[in-house]
Amino acid sequence: PFRGHSQPGMAIAMNGRIAHIEVSDAYGVPCADALMHIQNLVQADASVADRIWNIDPIHPGDFGYEVFADVAWEGFLKGVNEGMICHPPLTMLHPDTYTSWSRNRISQLKALPEGWEPGRVSRDASNHDWLMSRWLDDVVIVKSPKSGKGESPPATKPLRVKFKATHVSLYGEARKNACTYRALINGKAATWNNHGKPDEVFDPSRFSDGCHYTPLAMDLDSGQVHALEIHPLFQEGNKQELRIESILLAGGEARIVE
Repeated sequence: PFRGHSQPGMAIAMNGRIAHIEVSDAYGVPCADALMHIQNLVQADASVADRIWNIDPIHPGDFGYEVFADVAWEGFLKGVNEGMICHPPLTMLHPDTYTSWSRNRISQLKALPEGWEPGRVSRDASNHDWLMSRWLDDVVIVKSPKSGKGESPPATKPLRVKFKATHVSLYGEARKNACTYRALINGKAATWNNHGKPDEVFDPSRFSDGCHYTPLAMDLDSGQVHALEIHPLFQEGNKQELRIESILLAGGEARIVE
């Protein structure tokens, strides 16, 4: 949890906490509820939040990790003392979509559109966890075309693939100079939740420098062949590029058809 999650009453409706408790119940394993414990501490003494997050609102200090460790140890002892034995549930809690999956490197496709070329992964990032050279062998890069003064940049050919899956996502690099793009699935624009409103324009630059993971669709018919198109949207007069490493598929055959 972050500092903003420490306010009493927030834990009740937090989906992540609820999901973990459901998994704990289904598999018969102990649950260490640090979130509720911290909210109880803050309710008794509001200054506890400042002691836990004494560096910034995201990363706890030494005292914060002591609190987390205490809760984890209590959860472990609960499991030991009650003789809890982990067991698989009779039925899965969720659909089996992600039991079949594939990560399809775009550089390994049979053919790339004009202007799309494999390139080196960036060696810098906003933070160590987002340093993409740790995770990727390459990326496919499409850069803004050159255009004359006062002219709109010429259209760049979209990346097109056909696939069979339930879920499709993109994975690549987020850069401050990234262009926006549209993603079409079977000719219809994919959307994302932009502050509560559907938006057809995806913007990797909003993640700063680091990783860029974007779900495009999660409920497709896995028995059908679907068409995916990625259309870069370059701004006039700006040097921009789009860096994508792979197309992620899950559900059904979860494969690129062509």
